[in-house]
Amino acid sequence: MFWTADEIRSRLKHLMDDAFNRVYRLSTERNLDMRTAALWLGISKVAAEKSVRGLFP
Repeated sequence: MFWTADEIRSRLKHLMDDAFNRVYRLSTERNLDMRTAALWLGISKVAAEKSVRGLFP
């Protein structure tokens, strides 16, 4: 019930491509460098989850 090496590479490539595309899209839409766009997306993701969970863990 383990994944094959090819399946792992395929899934990882899909995740990495998706992440790159999200960062690239934001960087071009907002005229940001890629590093700032990645940071923006990361902070947005944390903020969204924090608002769902509330103030206390």
